Amino acid sequence: MQQRHCLKNNKEWNQEFKNLEAKRMFEKMYYMKFLPPGRGLWAMGTSMTLEKELYAALNNCAFVSNDCQTVEEFIDTFLFMMEASMLGIGVGFDTKGKGRFKIYKPEEDPNAKLHVIGDTREAWVESLK
Repeated sequence: MQQRHCLKNNKEWNQEFKNLEAKRMFEKMYYMKFLPPGRGLWAMGTSMTLEKELYAALNNCAFVSNDCQTVEEFIDTFLFMMEASMLGIGVGFDTKGKGRFKIYKPEEDPNAKLHVIGDTREAWVESLK
């Protein structure tokens, strides 16, 4: 991932130096002198980071405020909370926007149709929207 980042951003990449650096890191991990974050061990090098580029999954925690000025911001707050939670991120929040927006139960619609939600993180977040 580091090599990809460097090459993509026209940064210098020295493979020989990086091999030595990786060997030192492995030895420190093997002898329990150093361990990277557990989230990094869990997600680095997986399709989540390599293909989907969901680097947020490397975060342990996040915070969001619902002190919003528009309905769209208010909705985005909950979309962020759901997406982050589904990536395993603990999300803290405040209640500063309490009472600013009112959510009503939808009226019964006799012509309503069944909506199937795809079994993916993206589909579940979109369903909340």
